[in-house]
Amino acid sequence: MPSAAHEWMVALLTDDPGRLDVLLRAVRQMGLRARFVVVDAAVHLVDAVELRPDALLIDPDTGRWLALEVQLQIDEEKRTMWPLLAAYLTRKHGTMGDVLVITHDASVATWASAGWRVEGALGSSQGFAPAVLLLGEVEARVLLAAPSPQMAFFAAWAMQKRHGPAAQDIAMAALRRADEIEDPTLKLSLIRSILAVLSDALLEVLSVMFAHDRMPKLEPWLEELITRLEARGEARGEARGEARGEARGEARGEARGEARGEARALIRLLQRRGLALDAAAEARITACTDIDALDRWLDRAVTAVTLRDVFDEG
Repeated sequence: MPSAAHEWMVALLTDDPGRLDVLLRAVRQMGLRARFVVVDAAVHLVDAVELRPDALLIDPDTGRWLALEVQLQIDEEKRTMWPLLAAYLTRKHGTMGDVLVITHDASVATWASAGWRVEGALGSSQGFAPAVLLLGEVEARVLLAAPSPQMAFFAAWAMQKRHGPAAQDIAMAALRRADEIEDPTLKLSLIRSILAVLSDALLEVLSVMFAHDRMPKLEPWLEELITRLEARGEARGEARGEARGEARGEARGEARGEARGEARALIRLLQRRGLALDAAAEARITACTDIDALDRWLDRAVTAVTLRDVFDEG
């Protein structure tokens, strides 16, 4: 089943192909140079074969086509289908177009860029290499500086598997750019799309850093963040409960999971604030299963000057 990161990327680009033009101009200094419209992505070669890119765009005036592939991991079978797809669309529309692979992973980008090539015993050869758009940290920062706040989604999408300091900075900046949108419906939609592609670990860090009682003023998007975290927590709890089939086991598992999550968030917060975290202190945090104690430490970590300020119960 496609992930949320995959589905949100496809949805935003097919909802408005103009976003792809803005994205390419921001990252690669080149636009689409055509008026594309979204068409049915199913490509029938013969009754037994169907090729289906993630999205298919056609310029009705020139016949130029653009097949979008959101690629989160290496897929050798899909790579062998790209030349077949390109050959069919070129013949059907009378002009060469592009297969555009969009990925957040440098290894996937390298794999896709290498393309596909085979040779026959007598020397015949065929091959194909798609265009590749890699959205990494550098590209994310470029997108955050773009005039359109809607590019904030693509910056956050680039951080989908990360939760370190750089990912935290980019996620925060993306949410703040989304907050610039005046239309409340469009703003909420963009905020939801950003939060949907961030990892659970990163969402936990954001919730710790910007909880209600630690902010002088609750920013508009924080309620959505808190709601999404609560929903994910409930979903994880239900999944564990079904697997165990016992309420007591679910409660124990939920408590352990919550403690591990709070411990990870505390360690990241201390590291982010530059407090020296030795092996003994880190072991004390990770071994703690007392949620109340972890909550107290998290509260103190926001303003602590030293580790003693965090752990001292005096």
